[in-house]
Amino acid sequence: MDPSRRSVLGVALFSVALTVPGRPDVVGRMEAAVVPLLRTSGPEDVRKSMTSAASDLCCLTGYMAVDEGLHGRAQRYYLQALEPAGASEDHLAFCTTLRGMSVQAVDLGQGPVAMRLADAAAVPSPQAGPRMRAFLAGQQADAQALYERARETVRPELIPA
Repeated sequence: MDPSRRSVLGVALFSVALTVPGRPDVVGRMEAAVVPLLRTSGPEDVRKSMTSAASDLCCLTGYMAVDEGLHGRAQRYYLQALEPAGASEDHLAFCTTLRGMSVQAVDLGQGPVAMRLADAAAVPSPQAGPRMRAFLAGQQADAQALYERARETVRPELIPA
C-alpha cells in the first residue's frame, strides 16, 4: 500500500471507532440480535461463557486481519467483538478488544484515537490482575508516545534553524 494513503485509510476507519458504544448500549443490542446458538436456553453461566468466547474469537480474528493489513475487516471484527463482550458482562474481553483497536490505530498513525481507545480499555476492573493492568497500561504508553511524536513534528520551535 502507498504510505501516503495510509493516513486517509486510518481516518476513514477510525471515524467509525469514534462511535464505539458504551457497555450498556452494547448489551441491549446483543440481546436484540438473533444469534441462535448464543441465545439458546441453558444455564446462565454457560451462556455467558459461550458469548464471551464468541467475543474472544472476533477479537482474535480482528487482530489477525490487522496482521494481514486488512484494516477495514479488522475494524469490523473488533466492533463485532464488543457486542458479545458486553452481553456476557466480560469486562476484560471488552477492554482487550478496545486495546486491540488502539493497537490498530497506532499502526495507522491515528494518535488521538489510539489514546482514546487505550484510555477506555484501561478503565479499572475488579477482575483485572496486575498483568492485565500492565498490558493495558503499556498500550496507553504506546499511544501517548505516538501522539507526542506527532505533536513534536508540527511544533515550529523544534525545527532547527
